[in-house]
Amino acid sequence: MPLKSNKKLKQFPSEEGEQLDLVETINDVDKLRKKRTSIILFLLLTVGLSFSFWFYRQFQSFNLKNIKMPSLSLSLSKFSPEIPENWSVYVRSIGITDFAFSSKFNSSADFNYISTLHQSSYTKKYLPDGVKVFEKIKENSDSLEIFSQVSTPKNQFEIYTKIPGKITSDSPEIDVFSKLVSTFYWHLLK
Repeated sequence: MPLKSNKKLKQFPSEEGEQLDLVETINDVDKLRKKRTSIILFLLLTVGLSFSFWFYRQFQSFNLKNIKMPSLSLSLSKFSPEIPENWSVYVRSIGITDFAFSSKFNSSADFNYISTLHQSSYTKKYLPDGVKVFEKIKENSDSLEIFSQVSTPKNQFEIYTKIPGKITSDSPEIDVFSKLVSTFYWHLLK
């Protein structure tokens, strides 16, 4: 029986040696991985530090007075809708937005002389359903004057338009007027 126990002892050390080789292999892989990581980190730090010094030198020689900011024009005055040549139009916002537009408008901004309330609104034709419109008209022998107040929860504006000629509710100028009001509405809604 003692022979069998010796065989077992001989096998045991050889298995332990294989385990040590496996541990050493894993350690070698970890060491190699750590070396690679440290080299990459070292290179990144070197490049980053060099870039930082270069950027600092460039910034020192840079004159801040020569910086020109891009000009963003937030002015609403550059808005120019298509208005028929012989029409007179005046638009102004009421409330938060400060907007005024005039095209061939020659009188004061008092429109109290336009007194006839117009229920079937020319103004509302191309506007969304929730928009409130208060419209007055004055029919002259040679023109039609329309004064409208347009209200939304966000903004409110007045538009005065004088359309020359004998204008009726079926005239094509009424459709042009309605589209013009819609153009102002969507511009002011932005």
